[in-house]
Amino acid sequence: MSLAREASCPPPVVHRNNLSLLPIKFSSAADSNDNVVRVDSNLNLEFNVELNKSACNVPTIWKVEFNASMQQWLVTIGGDRSHNRFQITRACPYRKYFYQLRYCPYLGSIQFPCVTVCSLFKNGLSYLALNGDPIQIALGQLGSST
Repeated sequence: MSLAREASCPPPVVHRNNLSLLPIKFSSAADSNDNVVRVDSNLNLEFNVELNKSACNVPTIWKVEFNASMQQWLVTIGGDRSHNRFQITRACPYRKYFYQLRYCPYLGSIQFPCVTVCSLFKNGLSYLALNGDPIQIALGQLGSST
């Protein structure tokens, strides 16, 4: 996953393109000390890098926002840890390492139904959106460089 290089702020999250891939940090939305990411649990997602903040001074936490020019709900950055929850679910019970992302919005203490995050191909990029073609993601742990 990476960020689209376009003028909008915050920029949308994209995948399968020629842009540099950015590492993603998954953290539990509940208090947890074991650093384990669990299937079907509420998570915060963020790019685990320091971005050039001169262009767009927002946190790298993922959120969903309506893009008026595309008339679509897109995954972008600039979220906070209290309202923008995602979940990882198994895409297929027969494929051990393939998952789907779901967006699970909160408003105060109310959780709304989760929606599968899809791929929306437009303007030469594959945006993460709340409608489009279903995508599967493969997860793995990055090895340490020490």
